[in-house]
Amino acid sequence: MWTPEQAIATIKELFSDEAALQAARDTCLHHCKFQFSASAHRDKIRILVGKSPASMPARAKRSQRRKRALLVPSNGVGLGHVTRLLAIARRMDHQIEPIFLTFAQAASTIESFGYLAEYFPSQSDTGASMANWDPWLQYELSDLLDRYDIDVVVYDGNNPSDGLVNAALANGGCRLVWVRRGMGGATPSPYLDNSRFFDCIIEPGEIAGDRDTGPTALRRHEAIMVNPIRLLSRDELLPREEALAALGLSADRPVALLQLGGGSNRDILSLADRVITELKAFSELQIVMAEWQNGLCQLPHWPNTHVLRGFPISRYFNAFNFSIAAAGYNTFHEVLAFGLPTIFLANRHPSMDDQAARAEFAQENGAGFDLSDDQLFHLPALCEALLNDKARSYVRQQCLGLARDNGAREAASAVMNLMGVE
Repeated sequence: MWTPEQAIATIKELFSDEAALQAARDTCLHHCKFQFSASAHRDKIRILVGKSPASMPARAKRSQRRKRALLVPSNGVGLGHVTRLLAIARRMDHQIEPIFLTFAQAASTIESFGYLAEYFPSQSDTGASMANWDPWLQYELSDLLDRYDIDVVVYDGNNPSDGLVNAALANGGCRLVWVRRGMGGATPSPYLDNSRFFDCIIEPGEIAGDRDTGPTALRRHEAIMVNPIRLLSRDELLPREEALAALGLSADRPVALLQLGGGSNRDILSLADRVITELKAFSELQIVMAEWQNGLCQLPHWPNTHVLRGFPISRYFNAFNFSIAAAGYNTFHEVLAFGLPTIFLANRHPSMDDQAARAEFAQENGAGFDLSDDQLFHLPALCEALLNDKARSYVRQQCLGLARDNGAREAASAVMNLMGVE
């Protein structure tokens, strides 16, 4: 057997002698053809597969397989669209096979739940114009619909483009569903009128829905209204002791969770630094910073803080005394449903949904605090209130009083009914 030094010396000799190198290549090719020939490979496959069953008509084959739903979350700021579709997929009947097409870097997250995930780069990731990207999407999506023999496309996002709609409409019996979240910004989607092409529109409920003044608020007659959609049920959260142990936290000191969002349209680093600086006033407080899996930047390590990576974060909610969070759809409805008192730092960027309205609603109902970025000097006083057992218990009860049942099963039922699955 050669030593590494001998092997390196031989390689150098071969590269210095073209004829010897070619002879070595020919010898390798000869042995490969002998040991790994195409015929030998076919024989191995034939043995593994066994005898072919009698052929069946294509229609008979389709009737014997599970129906397939292609779930398409758009490329949002965080994982909100992915989370809602995962929640719906988990409540679908076993007669349906969910398959995902993601525009975000979320394939590994989806696959961790046991679903097949295809990836197609978003317009923002490619830097292409919409005029070039959308026809490309239509072509690739049409190929996926044919390849997987899809029965329904379920889209969750704000902009169901012409390419997406045309691919589904051109695919014979394929049905089309839009999970259309409300509380949108003042500027309507340029594709809102594509609503007319959908067989079903599902609007995830909003606890603060009375504050909805967005473009879809006057179009609810088009939609099936369901309760707020959440990924996890209450019994799927870790008990407090297990959650603390999993995060390496002490049970003898209070814990605060920071979940400020993905950072694509907000300076998360500066905001987190300011929040952590204010929290240093509480020497016993354990600080945990949630890091979004598809965030634009990796968070630095602040002294005496912990970083929570992974998905879903809500699984660990019982570990925390309170949280400081943005007021995106999923976070807002999770903290209320699971009774986690929260100081909301709403993302007020014009491109976002109306997080400010959610935060204001929570504060007016005693289920949280609404704090703008320029008022962080009030943060220590609010934290002190939530470190008080009686005050925290009151806010928790107000949260639970506003919570509604999980609408994920209702949404899944609407999709299944469209597919003829009871």
